[in-house]
Amino acid sequence: MISRQLCSNAGPAFGYCWTPRQHHSHHESNNPIQWQQRHFQCRDSISGPSPADLVSSILDKVECTDGGLSMPPQKKAEVDALISQLEAAGRSQQPRPLQNPLLFGNYNVAYTSSGEDQSGQPAGGRFRGRIGRLLFRTTGVFQSVLQPDIATNKVAFKLFGVIPGAVGLRGTVMPVEAGQPHGKGAAGEGDTVRVLFEPPVLSLGTGLHFRLGPPSSVQLSTPYLDERVRLGRGSRGSLFVFTRGGAADKAGMDKVGIQASTKSGVAWLTAALLGMLAGGWGLWSTGVLAARMLAGAVWLVAAALLAVLQQGGIVRDADDIKRVQEMTRQQQQQREAAA
Repeated sequence: MISRQLCSNAGPAFGYCWTPRQHHSHHESNNPIQWQQRHFQCRDSISGPSPADLVSSILDKVECTDGGLSMPPQKKAEVDALISQLEAAGRSQQPRPLQNPLLFGNYNVAYTSSGEDQSGQPAGGRFRGRIGRLLFRTTGVFQSVLQPDIATNKVAFKLFGVIPGAVGLRGTVMPVEAGQPHGKGAAGEGDTVRVLFEPPVLSLGTGLHFRLGPPSSVQLSTPYLDERVRLGRGSRGSLFVFTRGGAADKAGMDKVGIQASTKSGVAWLTAALLGMLAGGWGLWSTGVLAARMLAGAVWLVAAALLAVLQQGGIVRDADDIKRVQEMTRQQQQQREAAA
């Protein structure tokens, strides 16, 4: 027989659990297995929110927040606390993220929270900074993990709110052994990778492509993974919430970063910037106050464009440069060993 009983030993939080009904038989009432089963079932029933509930709560809070950028600090702190709870649940997940087929797929960057050591925006770099968002209005931020060892990042935008475009990164994924340094802690078992990215590709319209900037790298752990979301924690302490599918499946993520610079694209970008500088000078040379004010505005926009586009929008630091050098040497050694 089965009965529903209140977990009276649960402390201030009570819950119900299903347990074998106790009969009057002395043999049954002293069966240690029955009592052990009842004890564990009751403990499970009074545990905190389930991972599924935590995921739903996080997604509700980050919806329509521009990836968290429009959230006030107090709300971000609430989301970060929920993420920490979900990370704790992920420590016992099996299989581990790097062995889990769910790792592969296309994701939307639904939320980011900058860590203490983060320079610039953790997703999108200068394109997602304040100036970048004014000039390159974001229409989507995506990340994909592709078999067997490819990662791609993409920020889709409309330049001046009109011209569609995107900036993308394509890189090679390398696992990090458990216990190796990861930020202020250590990498977990089967959950941390490094990615060595090729120089960014900036695309405008349908056929203009520019490869600009240096190689870059990230180190990222996946502390939780399920059918709906993937969490990320960067080596600089930044947090990420990635949601699966949807717009990301339509973003052409498998093609990101493979385009070569087109001569027409390079010529167009160079002509546009030089034209803004020359046009501004022409307005300034008229000596008319209104024209000079307009010239100043044109030069300001040109300077802002150059500020965002420098190094392909990547914000680099000494750690990133060092990691790129190490990973490049590692790749070279692997190619020589395979030859």
